[in-house]
Formats: sequence, C-alpha cells, structure tokens
Amino acid sequence: MYGWKKMVLTAIVLTVFISVLAAFLKVSDYALSLSGIAAIILSIGMAVDGNVLIYERLREEIKRGLSIEGAIDTAKDRSWTAIRDGQLSTGLIALVLFSMGVSLFRGFGLMMLVTLCLSLFLNVPLTKILLHVFYDRKKTK
Repeated sequence: MYGWKKMVLTAIVLTVFISVLAAFLKVSDYALSLSGIAAIILSIGMAVDGNVLIYERLREEIKRGLSIEGAIDTAKDRSWTAIRDGQLSTGLIALVLFSMGVSLFRGFGLMMLVTLCLSLFLNVPLTKILLHVFYDRKKTK
C-alpha cells in the first residue's frame, strides 16, 4: 500500500527504536518483566501508527500539489499533533499505572513511559529525516 521504500524506512526506524531501547535497558540495569515486554510490544505498534499517520498526511500533501520536500515537512507538522496527543494520553494512563503500588502495574507503567518518550523524541524526527534522505536521493539520480 505504501511501497517498499516506506516499508524499509519504517523497518529502519523501528530497528533504531528497539536498539536504543535495548541500550537503555542495558545501561539502566532494568529487570524486564512480562508486563514490561507487553508495554514494549504495545509501544512498537504505536510507533508504527505514528509512521502511518505521517505517510497518510504525506499522501494528502502530495495530492494537494506540494513538492516532495514541502510535503514531507507539512506532513510531519500536521501529523505531529495527533501523534503527540495519542502518546500523551497513553502516557497519563501509564503514569497512573506506575503510581499504583502493585509491581505488575509499575513495570508496565514505567516501560510505557520510557517507550513513549523514545517514540516522541526519536521516531517522529527520524522518520522525517529519513524521508528527506530517501526522496532527496531519488531526486538526484
């Protein structure tokens, strides 16, 4: 539906996301529980959803007649509010779960908070950068 280049781009972004998360887990010496693994799986789905939102906005902007560079910037800006709001509402629930005393909820909540921060500050900018790299390379060839 989106083409193999966007599929590769999403795979690169998710690989970087998982690598940075693994490095964080190693450095912080966090004992990963089953609830933490569930939070990671959920956050991977949310990261893919963020990419889908950007790609849909990109498609809309190209149909409006914008150049690819302008469409990428506009698509990221227009999808940012939806991505941010979804992540923040999930983050509030994760904060409530973390504040509860049961270790099962605390592990899920903490891992969700960590992965939400990673998704907001790593995935969205990296997707925009890689879209520019992929399409600038296409333009020069």
